Amino acid sequence: MNNNKTDERQGLPSASNWRRYELCAGSYQLAKEARRLEQEAHTENEAAARGTRIHAFLSGIPDEDGKEITLSASEQQTADFLQERIEEQIQRIFGDSPFTQATEKRFWFLDRDAKI
Repeated sequence: MNNNKTDERQGLPSASNWRRYELCAGSYQLAKEARRLEQEAHTENEAAARGTRIHAFLSGIPDEDGKEITLSASEQQTADFLQERIEEQIQRIFGDSPFTQATEKRFWFLDRDAKI
């Protein structure tokens, strides 16, 4: 369960959960409530927790205490690999044009009539 107070989604479906929401909003709401209740089948597995830490680290999001995220050696290796890919893509897309920062942003579609 993500208790990170800096989560800008504010309870909206993530990109990875959008298809489930689209197919059946009730199923999405049921799974969301099960996670809130910390039912075992819906607790975050280690792979998902690892991905969340790496994404937060690369995005510069602090931990719940406002401190920089500390990664394990394996997670840091993955983050370094991803950072290299980011830099390669910046070079590929922007070439020699001045570019100072790559920032990961979340995005989602919001149906104003949807009851989320």
